[in-house]
Order: sequence, then C-alpha cells, then structure tokens
Amino acid sequence: MKYYAGIGTRKAPPEARELIHEFALELNHQGFTLRSGGADGADTFFEEIAALKEIFLPWKGFNNRPHIREPAEGSAYFQGPTQDAVELAREIIPAYDEREYGPRMLLARNMHQILGDDLATPVEFVICWTLDGKVAGGTAHAIKLARKRKIPVYNLARDREVKALRATLHQQELF
Repeated sequence: MKYYAGIGTRKAPPEARELIHEFALELNHQGFTLRSGGADGADTFFEEIAALKEIFLPWKGFNNRPHIREPAEGSAYFQGPTQDAVELAREIIPAYDEREYGPRMLLARNMHQILGDDLATPVEFVICWTLDGKVAGGTAHAIKLARKRKIPVYNLARDREVKALRATLHQQELF
C-alpha cells in the first residue's frame, strides 16, 4: 500500500479546495491511500475526493464521522488515538500534558496520520495547506513528526512547493 497524509488548517479557502482536489484525484489514480483527521477545512477537502482513506478521529463521533475500524469500500475511520500515539505526542509536543483532554487527543491522532494505525507504517509524503504558508497549530506538530522521520512535506499554500510536488510526482510518473 502507498500512503500520503492530507492535512491542514480548518480555515482553508476555496482555492485550497480546488488544488487539494486536483492532487487527491491524481493520487487516487495512482492507488494511494489518504491518511487524515476528519477536521473541517483541508482534512475534509482531501477526504471528499480520496477513494481510499484512513481517517483518524480524536474521539468517537468527531465531526459526525462514522467509526468503522475495518475498511469498508476503501475507507477506515479510527476512533481515538492509541496509548502509544499519546506517548509519542508527549515526546515531541511541548507541554502536551498541560493541555485539555480534547486538544491532547487531536494532537495524538496526528501521530497516526503520519505513521498509521500501528505507528510503524509511515506515509510517503505529506500534503498540507496552512494559512499564508505558515506552519502553525496541530498541523505544525504533524509536520514536525514527518520532518523528524525525513518524510517530505509539501505545503500547497506555497507556490514553490506546489511546483516541487508536481515535479516530484511527474518524475515518479505519478502525475
């Protein structure tokens, strides 16, 4: 299986949706499975198009997403991060334990977006959209984990990274 993470801000504008859909559609054709978090904005834009997806929810019923552990028609929705994901989040996120329960679960589920349900099957790359191309919020921690694991990150809010992703996918005969 080939995986990519599709993540980003909840405040992604309409032009982000168009660009995200373009890449998600092409990655569908190449047999990639999306990993995302079910949040509004960028996560939802990826999820709308992805044929194969693993959606990691911070808790049951988040954003009215279903909870289906076993893939059904190419989709799997995972309820809540594992304890190992919580421990990993503690290692890489400053003041993790000082946060409220909800934010901790949102941050811990981000570990699964990058490393999978087993935390041992990393994505090949991350595609994200952040406001003004700045890395902030929960997305920043997912990006930090990806970079720590030497996983390429492409921020679609930055023109040069859009071009780099297109070139990379074209070079790999994926686009």
